[in-house]
Amino acid sequence: SNRQVWPRDQYRDTRSPGLVGECVASEKDPAEFRDPGALAQALVAHLGHRRIARDLQLLLLQHMWLGRPGPAPIVEYPICLVCLKPRSPSCPIPRYRTGPRLLAFPQLLPCAQGQESGPLRIGIGFGLRLPRGQARALHLLPERRPEAAGPQGKAAQAHGHQTQASLAPAAQAPVAQEQAGPAQGTAS
Repeated sequence: SNRQVWPRDQYRDTRSPGLVGECVASEKDPAEFRDPGALAQALVAHLGHRRIARDLQLLLLQHMWLGRPGPAPIVEYPICLVCLKPRSPSCPIPRYRTGPRLLAFPQLLPCAQGQESGPLRIGIGFGLRLPRGQARALHLLPERRPEAAGPQGKAAQAHGHQTQASLAPAAQAPVAQEQAGPAQGTAS
């Protein structure tokens, strides 16, 4: 599989090593963001760019070492929408079968302005994976018109059908050249 979900024990509060804090409601309600990019950036701030870059770099190296062809790997971090931090044992159990996740994935960045070619530049893209109902409740999806839903949409809602709503990539964070070092010069 190209996805890596990190075990819960890695979701300790980075400010107090070794201690798992209590889930305390965030001062900002996730519904106030109304933009998946802003919500993803708030979650990234708690995880830290360096940690995400390291996790993704390790997964990329593992992917290359094992010679796995296919799409680039994705790191998934289970998140809590109450405290807006990585899930911990003290966080409430998610309402939906699959809880919300922050996704981090590698992205190729364009060459620097004025250059047609140059060293490979890799950035980190972020996205959110939420159940569709939860994304709609947080106003992260555009409002659907009743006539656009059609009979299929009504049937799916009536039976409580849950589908994953993977929101578009939320943001990019460039990765330093030395972190992209092993991938430099590789072309497909």
